[in-house]
Amino acid sequence: MPPCEFIMLQHTGLRQYHAGLRQYHTGLRQYHAGLRQYHAGLRQYHTGLRQYHASLGPITITNTSNQRWLPLTTL
Repeated sequence: MPPCEFIMLQHTGLRQYHAGLRQYHTGLRQYHAGLRQYHAGLRQYHTGLRQYHASLGPITITNTSNQRWLPLTTL
């Protein structure tokens, strides 16, 4: 193989490697952006859940009917 042909093959491989690296980097950036959006949505959900829970106020459970509850083992 002539030296110039070998250099051209090396150059072609380097260009393909560089193109693949750019695609990988683009995908990584998109993945990171999606992860940030997911995290932001999770924080909003958690905040809303806390607000909802706080809006319920203190919950007291009273047995107004004064009936006995059967244990699950007897059912």
